[in-house]
Amino acid sequence: MELFAGLWAATGRQAYLAFAETLGADLTGRASGDGGGGVRWYQAYRRLRPGEVSADTGYMAGAAGIGAALLHLEAALRGDGARRVVLLPDNPFPEIPAPVGTLHGGD
Repeated sequence: MELFAGLWAATGRQAYLAFAETLGADLTGRASGDGGGGVRWYQAYRRLRPGEVSADTGYMAGAAGIGAALLHLEAALRGDGARRVVLLPDNPFPEIPAPVGTLHGGD
């Protein structure tokens, strides 16, 4: 999802944004409610112990990264008010996506 939202930001191609939106819908559909109004994503992250399931909170493997990616998708879907929010220093994509119609190659 993060990759395709970034590709849209760099190229303006609507197909990338549409696929990122499809992935976002799938990801949110896989969330589990925690009973307190929040959600978690459970995974068997440690392949040597596949029965050990956890809901990690980290950026690279967990809720923080999922939340940031969902915020990036939401920002991209804003159209003219598009913006990126939480960016790591090695992010290769533009910080502020241009509206699709202003980029060459937009479809």
